[in-house]
Amino acid sequence: MFGTALPRFEQLEDDPAVGRTPPVIVGTDLLTGDVARITTRGRPMVIAFYAHWCPHCQAEVADLTEWLETNELPSGVDFYAVSVLEDAARGNHPPEEWLRDEGWQYPVVADTPAMSVVDAFGLVSVPYLVAVDADNEVVLRFAGNVGPAELAAFFTALLEPTS
Repeated sequence: MFGTALPRFEQLEDDPAVGRTPPVIVGTDLLTGDVARITTRGRPMVIAFYAHWCPHCQAEVADLTEWLETNELPSGVDFYAVSVLEDAARGNHPPEEWLRDEGWQYPVVADTPAMSVVDAFGLVSVPYLVAVDADNEVVLRFAGNVGPAELAAFFTALLEPTS
């Protein structure tokens, strides 16, 4: 991972990360074994941060994967996940088995044991989302369950031109 860290997420309004360039995450996709590079590539993206043992994350992943079986997210936006706060002593470990069992089909990388991704993105709780526009600037960070309809609205909003 490289780039400048975002400040800790403490509030939705007047978030100091908005307008800043997020760090680039490079790792191995837990589901495919391929190298994954989480960056905009000139397209907007949403990065979701989940912990395998978190009941709110478990509910969010189950709701999203069920919804995605019959709905498509808007084309032109990328969706990534980061497995964070891994703890082998807690449920749904290892996280890649949990995500496969849920039917997750988007790239997912694991944070480092030193939690460098958590620190770089200012994460304070999970689930956690970071929305980034095509200009590679953070437009929104959100902590808590979002749900399928709201996630789809994030993707749609990222595609709308700003004036």
